[in-house]
Amino acid sequence: MANFATEKIQSIHSMKVFFRENKVFLILFLLLLVFGGTVLLTHSKTQLHLSINQWNGPVRDYFFKYLTWLGNGWFVAVLFLVFLFVKVRYAWILLAGNILITLVIQGLKHLAFPESLRPVAYFDKLHENLHLIPGEHMNMYNSFPSGHSATAFGLFILLLFITRNHGLKFIWLIMATLIA
Repeated sequence: MANFATEKIQSIHSMKVFFRENKVFLILFLLLLVFGGTVLLTHSKTQLHLSINQWNGPVRDYFFKYLTWLGNGWFVAVLFLVFLFVKVRYAWILLAGNILITLVIQGLKHLAFPESLRPVAYFDKLHENLHLIPGEHMNMYNSFPSGHSATAFGLFILLLFITRNHGLKFIWLIMATLIA
């Protein structure tokens, strides 16, 4: 019984240390969620998508085309292999987290929202012209929830928590937000 109590105390202490060390980023993440939630509650998804879609140009198209790859499962697989040589425990946490994210996202896409149109199909029905990046394949269905967004946040939140450098933590949070 004493070991159980000692383990619980150590666990609580570890959580306190974790929250203390990551307080700034947890607050930023919470503010990001509040801001995003407020925007979603005060604007229609159609209006938001059309507004964001107008913010384009050759440099931005190129930048976001390749940044999006960081939310791809192949990128996670490469990082898994890198972590196997750096810190095995992080590799397995990364893999387990992304398997869970993939199962949840794909389950929701195919079971809860099977007919959810992707923006290109949705706006085509509305006769709205979207700016599309030439050469990029656009799927028509299974838009929600976004696998790239979930993968990016899962990956970069893990990186944020295992990184001690506060500058890198800030970069991870920005990258996850930009990919999403």
